[in-house]
Amino acid sequence: MVPKFHDYERESENFYDRIASQFDHSFDGLLASFFKRFILKNLKFEQNSKILDIGCANGKLLAMLNDKKKIVGSGLDISSEMIKVAKLSTHILLLNKVLLKKFLLITRALI
Repeated sequence: MVPKFHDYERESENFYDRIASQFDHSFDGLLASFFKRFILKNLKFEQNSKILDIGCANGKLLAMLNDKKKIVGSGLDISSEMIKVAKLSTHILLLNKVLLKKFLLITRALI
C-alpha cells in the first residue's frame, strides 16, 4: 500500500483561510492570545523598533506591540485570508506566502 502524500503547507493554508475571520474565537486564537500577552509583557524593545512577526495570523500581536510603543512592524503569514483580515484592522505591513517564500530564499542566501 502506498502511503498517502500530505501537502501540509496547503492543508495549513486552507485551514487558516477557513478560520481567518473568526481566528480570535478559535482554539488556535485562544492559545495564541496567551503567548501574545506574554510577549507584550516581556519583550523589551525601543520605540520605532523594526519587528517581524512570522506567522502573524490576523496581525493582532503587531498591533498590540504598536499600541505599547510605536514600531515599524512587518508580518508574514501563509494564509491570504489572514492577511486580508489583518489589513482591515492594522496599518502594519503584511506579506502573504508568495513574498514569504521570496523572503526565505533571501534569508537562506544570507546565511
